[in-house]
Amino acid sequence: MPEQSENELDHFRQEHVRLFRTINHDVKSPLYAIQSLTRMFAENPESFSEDELKTMAVEINRSVGSIGEILESLLGWMDYQKIRYNLAMTHENLQEELQLAIDAIMPRARQKDIEIQAELSAVNVRCIESGLRRAALILLNNAVKFSPDGSRITIASSGPDDRNRMRLTVQDQGPGLSEKARNQLFKIEERIISEGTRGEKGAGLGLLMARDIMERSGGQAGIEDSQHGACFYLEMQAAGDAL
Repeated sequence: MPEQSENELDHFRQEHVRLFRTINHDVKSPLYAIQSLTRMFAENPESFSEDELKTMAVEINRSVGSIGEILESLLGWMDYQKIRYNLAMTHENLQEELQLAIDAIMPRARQKDIEIQAELSAVNVRCIESGLRRAALILLNNAVKFSPDGSRITIASSGPDDRNRMRLTVQDQGPGLSEKARNQLFKIEERIISEGTRGEKGAGLGLLMARDIMERSGGQAGIEDSQHGACFYLEMQAAGDAL
């Protein structure tokens, strides 16, 4: 028991280090870009041509958008931290929960003209409360972020296997991941800096949250081998009659 408490405390420290590193780099960098651009304009506004002002406005808009995306990710992480130890195990319908996640991500997908195809089983799985939807939405958001305009995201379910486990996969048509990045993705002490196909930013905390949700549900989250794009998965126990 003391060893388990020490491990949890160490994990808690690593989470906070990761959080502060994210704030220090990913929030400060776009803020510095905005500050530099607006300072140049404030000091000599007449020196800018119309094209330069348009370029400046685009850059400021991109920086503000980056801050918004990072803050959204940080707030989602902090919200989950407040409740994760109090979430009870329950049965959730895979098809219904995934449809809710798809509905939530569709506005972002439409902005990039991305098609989402889903073939899902209407089976119940064991998961912490709202865990399946939250974890699936993280994978879908990640897929939209790294998918090129006009591409397709494919969601599929399989199982139960011989261990009575269901697997949900989210496959995109993006650039994929290097072996080094794949090995670092789910490690709290590692930090991968990457941008989406439209320069989208993120705090890099979503996949850690998805993994934590699955582990607390008795399952796991990971990435499969894929020749084209990236393919992430969630694996959880198929539900019986009792919790």
